Amino acid sequence: GKSRVVRVFKPSSYGTINIGGQTIQGVEYSTPEAIAKLSTDYNSESHGTHTSAIAAGTKVGNYGGMAPNADIVLCGMGDDLSDASILNAVRYVFAYAESEGKPAVVNLSLGDRAGAHDGTSDFCQAIDRLTGDGKVCVAAAGNEGDLNIHFSTTVANEGTSAEQGTVVLSDSEYDGTYYEAAIDIWGVDNTAYTLQYVVMDADGTILTRSPKQTASASGSATFNMTSHSTFSTYYKGSATAYFGVDAKNNKYNVYVEVNAESVDANFGGYVGLLLYGPKGVVLNGWVVDEFTDILAMGKDGLIDGDSEKSISAMVTGENVISVGAFASKKSYKSISGQTWSYGILTEGNLTSFSSYGPDANGIARPDVVGAGALVISAVNGYDNNTINET
Repeated sequence: GKSRVVRVFKPSSYGTINIGGQTIQGVEYSTPEAIAKLSTDYNSESHGTHTSAIAAGTKVGNYGGMAPNADIVLCGMGDDLSDASILNAVRYVFAYAESEGKPAVVNLSLGDRAGAHDGTSDFCQAIDRLTGDGKVCVAAAGNEGDLNIHFSTTVANEGTSAEQGTVVLSDSEYDGTYYEAAIDIWGVDNTAYTLQYVVMDADGTILTRSPKQTASASGSATFNMTSHSTFSTYYKGSATAYFGVDAKNNKYNVYVEVNAESVDANFGGYVGLLLYGPKGVVLNGWVVDEFTDILAMGKDGLIDGDSEKSISAMVTGENVISVGAFASKKSYKSISGQTWSYGILTEGNLTSFSSYGPDANGIARPDVVGAGALVISAVNGYDNNTINET
């Protein structure tokens, strides 16, 4: 009859709180009465409720969380999953626990494809600083283990600007009209490289190319498809590349965003990136947005996508425990008595979707695996979609 949720924190730019001598941007709900009046930060999602109950749900019958007697601090993120808001939430949990003289474990069931995957990002460095004795951070390895979100290639041709294959971006939300994709490409050192945008047909044949893209004084270059004589026969829109050497790891980075609209809805082709660089340049890239992967056509001249380094960039720091998923069972019985079975799961094995490494430093990831499919847990009572599915 008494809630074990002792605090709720919502990151916000509209206010600050002081806790344990720290000033943190956000709003705090600190009394049972204030917490009881809260509903949910998302009516149509159950993810946070589900993972929180797995971590610390009270035991009911045969089911319960891993730490059923722990105090619970919930952080309502809403739509704001920016690095700053996530880190403020982590800071809050640790500061509150310290003020109570208790250890704390923060669970981050989220991930990020962008970044060098070497632990040097601002986010990874901040987590490393926040954690320590009695302050543990656990984060998801990712759910891209069966997707071609990564590529790796070494420029093998002679010359200072040798052509090195094409990365084909496949947008699963592409409906024949709009095409949106983003990809983050990293070298292993500060050696610069350039790129071209290409249009390919469904068979992987290059139909047209943009001029080579190099950084302007502002560190970015935009290609206007609409004004290009042949590109415009297939797409209108633009693509922007952001170039530069990252000061934290001294690696050359190009971040590309494509926003295009097909001139012919029945075209069925793709936008790709043709890479150039000195012989021996090693490149790794990750598609960033949720609905894009690298199309592995298996043709000469095309760089196949893979899932070999699908691990989330957020778990590549020194002081975070990365967790993958295995299948503890392949079927379950719903509350209505119906048995549901999933043939894609093999009991006792890793799930196909569980992301894995190594990271860019060659460190094997994830650190541990836990049951991550068909897990019995709570759902958000305001989320009618999940409740109806259950």
